[in-house]
Amino acid sequence: MLELHVKRKRSLTERLLRILLGLWGNFSQWSDEDLVRARTSASIPHVESALREIQKETRQFQFRALKELGVAAPKYRPPIDLYPRSRVDLLEVYSRPARDAAKVLERGGTPEQAAAAFEKRLDGIVEADVIIADRDELKRIQDQLEADGLTEYSEDEDATLHDDDNATELMSREEMEEWIDRFEEDYGRENQPIVNGERVIGWRRVIRPELSRHGSCGLCVVAATQWYTRGDLQAIHHLCKCATLPVTKSADPGLRWNAEDLRRNLDEIYGAGGGTAGKKLKRIRVAVREHGELGPMLAYSAKRGWQPVEGFKPYTPPNASVQKERLSGRRDELNATLDNLRRRLDGGGDQAGIEHAIWEIEQSLKELDVRLAA
Repeated sequence: MLELHVKRKRSLTERLLRILLGLWGNFSQWSDEDLVRARTSASIPHVESALREIQKETRQFQFRALKELGVAAPKYRPPIDLYPRSRVDLLEVYSRPARDAAKVLERGGTPEQAAAAFEKRLDGIVEADVIIADRDELKRIQDQLEADGLTEYSEDEDATLHDDDNATELMSREEMEEWIDRFEEDYGRENQPIVNGERVIGWRRVIRPELSRHGSCGLCVVAATQWYTRGDLQAIHHLCKCATLPVTKSADPGLRWNAEDLRRNLDEIYGAGGGTAGKKLKRIRVAVREHGELGPMLAYSAKRGWQPVEGFKPYTPPNASVQKERLSGRRDELNATLDNLRRRLDGGGDQAGIEHAIWEIEQSLKELDVRLAA
């Protein structure tokens, strides 16, 4: 079940990236803001469709996991039309790769280097959006489980990563081996019969080292040895491949998978044989930081402590009202771009490219008008 879920999320992510790269095709006018905005507007429906599919996949996976653990499914809440980043619209976010490409050309780079910069930034944005869409859908499920009385959290057992003074450090290798041995010898939840009527008592981050080129990072290794009652587990980091599973009094399936994966990767984690990556991991401390757009994120916590950035605007989870404001702002921006493009029709240049951009924006505006009228 877990492997299938991870593969489906990966497939949805890769499919979206292929669609967007195909849509941009041989685009090379990176410095033309009007044309970039038009092409970005054509990208948005594909992004929104993929994020809705991620929401559905997350919900289906969590409902299957709850059923297998004997927990009644919470009331169904359909996916929502809401871009999960805070205070920013899709039109802005998906224009960023083109700006990166333009900067490469400004510095004297080649068209090939510009295209590579575009693809790299786009890949990172898609990965991040998929992760936060998955995280926010999980949060909605958690909220509904609590509302339906299907949780039994204990504050005494809640792990906390928010306080920098208590930032969590990676165990020594000896402590990690003892932790794994203790699970293998004494822990038998996964062998107990599942009884209907169970309640969720926590959540576990489940590492998937096989999905990363260099295995699980130290942030996830630290987080995988703990379980959480709520918010801390929702912290993410760039290119995170972890999944999330519920914990009940009778079962903690993610613990078994984590123990197996950690034992297989101990040499890599702890730098056996002189490896430098493992030595760096041994020195890490992990805490939760807040990203203005993405929300809570796992971060490396330096020994000297955390220094906040002045003027930083905290993450504010978007809602339906915020989304409508963003759509209205997008429409205004696209209307202004459309006016610019129409004026450019009589000024020479790439007339075919301008006409196609006008068509792209007109299609986007039609769709926006329908959504804003609803």
